[in-house]
Amino acid sequence: MLPDGFIIPNSSIAPSCTNEEKGKLYFNSTTDLMMLCNGTTWQTASNQWFRSFDQPNTLYYNGKVGINNPTPTYELDVNGVIKLGGNLLIDTKIGIGNFTQSQDIGLEVTDGDIAISSSADSKVWKFNYSDADDALLIQEDGISRMVFSNGGYVGIGSAIPTSALSVEGSGRFYGELTVNGSSGIVRSSSATQLKCHITQLNLGTSFSVAKDGCSTSDADLTAAAFTGAPTVQVGNKISGTGDF
Repeated sequence: MLPDGFIIPNSSIAPSCTNEEKGKLYFNSTTDLMMLCNGTTWQTASNQWFRSFDQPNTLYYNGKVGINNPTPTYELDVNGVIKLGGNLLIDTKIGIGNFTQSQDIGLEVTDGDIAISSSADSKVWKFNYSDADDALLIQEDGISRMVFSNGGYVGIGSAIPTSALSVEGSGRFYGELTVNGSSGIVRSSSATQLKCHITQLNLGTSFSVAKDGCSTSDADLTAAAFTGAPTVQVGNKISGTGDF
């Protein structure tokens, strides 16, 4: 006992709390809280909450609010699940996982996936980064439909791309396909599918065509893929002598 008050025991470890010790007090030197024995467990004897002078309807605990967390480290620190019945408005960013607050990103997910599911179609589309493949995968029910590898390669299908664009399967273009800056262009002005088959013809050591004449040679070019007889065009003599 002191002239102006009294000192209760200080301890970092909670002493015993039995029914016979109901009303027992001690000061927790770790949490700096006055603890009261209710006959079974220790409870805080002092009110940890206070009202703001300019916001009387708001309660604070050391400037922070903790739910299922006695020592909150954020303005709102919830140890559990949050359910909202209205809109959630975020002014800065949303971070999931061990994110970095200083990064200028609206939504950041660390070591996790982003999924969009449809209960009507029973489908789950997922954005997933694969550490093993060093690539971002867009998956439908666990099957990769598009792959973006580190470095900029894009793959359509489940294969990891090895070129700027890798396609696993067939492709269809409803416009022009331009290759190497207009060096090669494939066009189709009708619904008829265009096909191109290339074969190599061995003409031997010489192949002569007499003036105003005709010469033939056989080549193995299957016509199974054509709807009609294929047309063969030959041009540009590059070497040799004689009449062409």
